[in-house]
Amino acid sequence: MNNSPLFEMSDPSIDPMLSPIARGQLRSIAARAMEETENEILKFFDEAIKKPPEDVVIVGLCLWRLALLYRTMMKRYKLILYDACIDRRRERQKVMYEAMTTGYSLVYRRSAPPCSPAWRMEDHLHFFGDNADLVDTFLQLQVADKKFYEENINDDDDFHARKLLWERMVKGGRGMKGR
Repeated sequence: MNNSPLFEMSDPSIDPMLSPIARGQLRSIAARAMEETENEILKFFDEAIKKPPEDVVIVGLCLWRLALLYRTMMKRYKLILYDACIDRRRERQKVMYEAMTTGYSLVYRRSAPPCSPAWRMEDHLHFFGDNADLVDTFLQLQVADKKFYEENINDDDDFHARKLLWERMVKGGRGMKGR
């Protein structure tokens, strides 16, 4: 999953053409635009979480993919030598990772999440428009998520996800309410 171009931080063909100052300015512009976009996304998900969405699987999937994107950025910032600016960026990514993880768990507060052994694809085919390719892709993501869990079970940065999601996955638990 992390080999996707979406997660690449630089493009070797462009880097030599830009000075460090220009790259810094581009990152700053991108960061401001990302923050504005994040606010819009958070508003959408806040509304979707207030009431159980009809398309719970799709909303949940989007939240979890965003959570993993923020986790990747958080981990990248962790690799950079410490300074106050980098630490603030890393902390922001961590907050967003935990917010998306919390949102994901809230979407499934009244039902078993897809990572749970109690979740059955045949009960959710309508969310995918009975499209076999989408179902296959989703099933591949489920396998990748389980592998991700196994590889990161003891990672301190994943404490929040472990408590809200992964322990329920292993125990086969349902949502937080409505048991």
